[in-house]
Amino acid sequence: MTLIRAYTFMGDRVADPYAALMPKYGFKRLIEMVDQACRHGIESVADAPPELRGFIAAMETVPDWLDMAMVEEGARIERAAMAIMSPIAIRAAFIAALRDLAMAAKAGDTARFLGAPYYAPRRRLDETRAARTPVLRWRRPAPVKDAAE
Repeated sequence: MTLIRAYTFMGDRVADPYAALMPKYGFKRLIEMVDQACRHGIESVADAPPELRGFIAAMETVPDWLDMAMVEEGARIERAAMAIMSPIAIRAAFIAALRDLAMAAKAGDTARFLGAPYYAPRRRLDETRAARTPVLRWRRPAPVKDAAE
């Protein structure tokens, strides 16, 4: 625990200078700049502060102690396991949720079902509503009146 506490208070000598720019740029803008630099390169960030340049350069530097062949081998092994196990895990979670709902219904837990629309994932409800009642319907544009000359 002492070691964890010590590392917690040591700070991050690469990220801290960039985080210190928060009063000047704001949290959202700092995140946007990092995201843009990671996706499109540091050159794409207009007026990138030197702290951001240092932060990105530190992330791009591969440490000497890192064995990339071992990283690639681990990724290869994990890809196979994830390709096999992910569909099974998703289906198992879905079946467990349905089973839990069926058991609740059998036990007479009606309150759970009355409040379901309010506690379901918002995006899923929005997608369902959009599929059932499309709001994007084409309408003939209104005739444009001629401008006064």
